[in-house]
Amino acid sequence: MRQRYIPGTNEWGAFIASNIGSETSEVTNGYANNARAFLIDPSMRIGATTAATLPFIQPVTGSLGPLSNPRFIILSSLSYPLPTDISSLTASDFEALWTIPNNTIPATPAWTGWKGTGSDLRVKRINLAAAFNHLILKNVDPVSATFALDNSFTNSLVFNATIDGYVLATTVLNFFQTTGGGPVPQTSQVLLQDSNWIYQDGVWRVDLAPVQPSGGLGTYGQFQPVVHTFMTNSMPAGGVVAPVSVLQDMTNYMGLYISWAAQSFPGGGPRTQVRTARERLRTDLRLLIGAPF
Repeated sequence: MRQRYIPGTNEWGAFIASNIGSETSEVTNGYANNARAFLIDPSMRIGATTAATLPFIQPVTGSLGPLSNPRFIILSSLSYPLPTDISSLTASDFEALWTIPNNTIPATPAWTGWKGTGSDLRVKRINLAAAFNHLILKNVDPVSATFALDNSFTNSLVFNATIDGYVLATTVLNFFQTTGGGPVPQTSQVLLQDSNWIYQDGVWRVDLAPVQPSGGLGTYGQFQPVVHTFMTNSMPAGGVVAPVSVLQDMTNYMGLYISWAAQSFPGGGPRTQVRTARERLRTDLRLLIGAPF
């Protein structure tokens, strides 16, 4: 998740070792110097990457795609070396290893003649499905919608275009609005859950707003233009913080609050983060309108 990268068969040992501060041989070899095996589900697919085309490098272009069985197994033997052809398992062989009870030898041809016992096997199963968030981006404006993943260059989504795919959790999604001569930053979000964003009326939003429905004051149709005006107008006299900064503060505060609520409002660090974000929002609101403290 830190590096937006999933290693392939030939580099998994060095990749893990570099991330945990260990020697590569301590990762690739186990007890009695037996080689460990890094097994990939043959049906795995992450966007355009398959089991045969790993490593996975998260694209920064927004060219995302489907997610299917991102499963891996690290297999060790405490006695005899593993079967020599263990790395070329079929889908059924992999499924057998994934589902067998502990201390059991799979009843598949790959294990025929192996001299060890079930208690000699150590099977570490890794499913990365929970490490990804479903992301949908759609543009319903007649102008291009601009966004960026992490610190990459910006990408444009043309009118009526949609991106529907998966990105690693903690990916930073940066949004831009179109004003004047070009895109300017609107807000950023650290993805910690599935997310659906739509570009409409010059700004990114998390839900499709109605198109000017009839109704009296106080309806969302009347409120929507006010939001757009807030984002696109210049600062009030005396203000030293731009509206986009206040929106970023509010988005950050709301995201932290939702996460805090999902944890049943614990004390300590999570509560401190919410309070800090709230105070930052209050401070920037006052700076925006030029109000005294």
